Amino acid sequence: MKGVIIAAGKGTRLLPLTEKTPKVMIDVGGKPILEHIIELLKSHGIKDIIITTHHLASSIHEYFREGGDFGVNIVYTVEKELVGTAGGIAQLGNFLDGTFVLVYGDNMTNADITSMAKFHRQKKAAATIGVYREQDKPESKGIVETDSDGRIVSFEEKPEKPKSNLASGAVYMLEPSVFRYITEGFCDFGKDVFPAMLKAGERLYAFEIEKLIDIGTFETLEKARTMFR
Repeated sequence: MKGVIIAAGKGTRLLPLTEKTPKVMIDVGGKPILEHIIELLKSHGIKDIIITTHHLASSIHEYFREGGDFGVNIVYTVEKELVGTAGGIAQLGNFLDGTFVLVYGDNMTNADITSMAKFHRQKKAAATIGVYREQDKPESKGIVETDSDGRIVSFEEKPEKPKSNLASGAVYMLEPSVFRYITEGFCDFGKDVFPAMLKAGERLYAFEIEKLIDIGTFETLEKARTMFR
């Protein structure tokens, strides 16, 4: 299985820290956030990894290079302009020709990817979304609603009135059929791809994961650093 890490964001809420450092390269516990994610994938046997980049891409390339020092094989894509979480992989259909896992590069998680893959196969899912229970502000997250079997019946990005507190943990198990729903230009998984897949009757399932923290603000960055001291 191959892995994809979305690492193209500018991290504007973390300025001026991200002026010269990509958000995914910010130090947490003595290593960049991105290195934690690579280690997670490797621990589940995923060694072929694609990293999508944009802001200060060269600093990511220079640190990880082809991945040999980290026990993985890394290929990079560079977005000339930001095209969304899904738009960034739109041209990778030929490379991602089997089940693959996709992780957002600013999320710290202990997701059991091995168990998630088993669940994904058992359900014959086109997409399995790693979810967690958001207790504080579900209206600020991508929220899923499921039936009794865990099949997703709705996905809403930042809904005014959330139908549940099951929030997307930014870890996805995907089949190549997902590329049929990724349009040219800007395209987002939560706003565009998953709603389109549901409308088409595709099998989407939710799998509960342990999400540690979404590093998007100075507050959450400090929480992460405290957690990994």
